[in-house]
Amino acid sequence: VQTVLRTREPMLHASFRPSESTRIHRDQKPRNQSPSGSAIVVPLASRHSVIGVVRAESRAGESFDKSHLETLVAMVAQAALALS
Repeated sequence: VQTVLRTREPMLHASFRPSESTRIHRDQKPRNQSPSGSAIVVPLASRHSVIGVVRAESRAGESFDKSHLETLVAMVAQAALALS
């Protein structure tokens, strides 16, 4: 996420090791997660700054491809327009 905030460029992580921070609720107990997951992280940017990120994750590795990234980028662009 920090790299996306700094570079303002979306990222596709085909495979990564999920961490405790990927739990949705802090009360949710860790599950026996697979050793790899996949994620897309897209910056939510206004005219002059990044105001957040949108992140999609899967517990399975290589769940997302370039078409998923392009779709999420388009959706986030529409959200940014609505917020500005």
